[in-house]
Amino acid sequence: MIKQIQKEQNVVEMEIERSIRGEPAPKKRKEDEDREARIQNVIGDRDNRSVIDFLRGIAHNLSL
Repeated sequence: MIKQIQKEQNVVEMEIERSIRGEPAPKKRKEDEDREARIQNVIGDRDNRSVIDFLRGIAHNLSL
């Protein structure tokens, strides 16, 4: 799980650099958009979840 988080951090940092340079954002695949929406739903519902349920929700939606 830690390796996946580090990989995602590297991708995000590269996207930030591209954005700073003014490059347009690349098109996302439908499955990536769906996964991001599910993760945002878990984050938005954080107050109604226990810590373990929150972490499970996030972990369940990470792509390996």
